[in-house]
Amino acid sequence: MIHLVGLTHRQVELLDVLWDLDSAEEVQNFISDLSDRDQQECQTLMELLRLELLDQSINLLLSFKEANKVISKFTLGK
Repeated sequence: MIHLVGLTHRQVELLDVLWDLDSAEEVQNFISDLSDRDQQECQTLMELLRLELLDQSINLLLSFKEANKVISKFTLGK
């Protein structure tokens, strides 16, 4: 689950629309129809989403690393 904190009502509206689009082409078409300010806002929001997904991926990998450490203690040796 993606969770961004401190968004304005307008930012949430933009993200809701972006989330409902089905392709990169639809996203580009939507953004190109916006004002310059909203285009920049969408670019910033999409970057925030990428960073949040990256953060979640790193945390998941770190949790697997910790789990593997624990599991390795119970691995039968030769």
